[in-house]
Amino acid sequence: MDNSTSYDRMLSRRDSFDDEDATYDKSAKQLHERQRRSPVWYRDRLWLAFWILLLCICNLSVGFFWGDHSGHRSDAQHPSQVDRMLAAVGRPAGLSLSASLSATPEPMTNNHMFDLLRSLPPVNLQQDYGIGLEELTLFPTALREKICILNVDTRSWRPDQINLDVAEDTHWGNLNHYIYAKIHGYTFKHVQVSPQDGLHFTWVKVKEQFRMTMLEGCKFVVTMDADTIITDLRIPMETLLSHWKMDASIAILGGRDLDRQKDTKGRVLFNTGFVITQKTPQFPSMMRDWINCPTDVKYTNCSFWKNKWSHEQAAFSNFVRYDYEPYVREVPVEEVHLGKFVRHYWNKREKWHLKEASNEAVSLRFMHNFYDQLKRDWNLIHEEMPPSAYDKLMVDGPLA
Repeated sequence: MDNSTSYDRMLSRRDSFDDEDATYDKSAKQLHERQRRSPVWYRDRLWLAFWILLLCICNLSVGFFWGDHSGHRSDAQHPSQVDRMLAAVGRPAGLSLSASLSATPEPMTNNHMFDLLRSLPPVNLQQDYGIGLEELTLFPTALREKICILNVDTRSWRPDQINLDVAEDTHWGNLNHYIYAKIHGYTFKHVQVSPQDGLHFTWVKVKEQFRMTMLEGCKFVVTMDADTIITDLRIPMETLLSHWKMDASIAILGGRDLDRQKDTKGRVLFNTGFVITQKTPQFPSMMRDWINCPTDVKYTNCSFWKNKWSHEQAAFSNFVRYDYEPYVREVPVEEVHLGKFVRHYWNKREKWHLKEASNEAVSLRFMHNFYDQLKRDWNLIHEEMPPSAYDKLMVDGPLA
């Protein structure tokens, strides 16, 4: 009887696999050496160089004929893009072609990667999200750089000094926000600030959002935590602003938290991981009250949230929003935290998904189109085979 334990047998199997890997590596190396010395290898390299050169020429030609020859981004869209977008959801009376829901800028010749993403058909809002044109009357034209996408952090992010392969999980969230802003022509800012004495580091978002919103160049400031991902890069922010009814009276918009996260009055918290602000008459006083909340001057016991979770979020939810109720818009958690439009990976066990989610957001931009083409090709590539079709294969003799 074999007295070896299962663990010993596992080690033995692992050693055999290691031996096989070593043998494979040696054989592969020998094969590579033979190919490298072969004249065929030399001819293959010439053919490879030829095809690369041909590809470059084609790429330059496409960029020349499809690009903006002036060298600057144009505010006008190609009519064909607008026609496709309006045809997808239906054009209401009085909506002109120039009043496009898609805020995608015209392709720029100096950045082919983003040109490619912009050139793909826009999202079908009615089909994919159940959003009709009647919901999207607030911002029918592109705001472009007047929408400012903001990342604020006390932690350093230096993509100029590290490779993407070793990027931290939250850096993938920053990258996702940057890609989204570039596609739609928005302003993107990553602001690193020093921690505030006596306050948890998340409090720094409030002051920077205040400062950015007061700038003349930003009509809307969209502040997103680094652990959030925009799941569908096709959807312009103008579309979401209209869908959420962010009219001129609203100073701040954000998503409700999970139902179990409630303030002292039993109301679900206002989650500050995704917040949109605009400059209204009430905005400055609201932000000052929020920033000064931990001093306990206006709001007694707000200092409890200096370092106690959920910090600035709890301060706003328990105190400030009640004084500015008409100017605060709260939207469903499903839309801005659970993934319909934005996914918030808010605990440590989830943050490792950020890399995968950031990559997926880009790949899905293509997958929708690949899938549409698959549906068009389906009748050509799909067959349904009955069991009898294999009967002749199982009979000895010549096959027809």
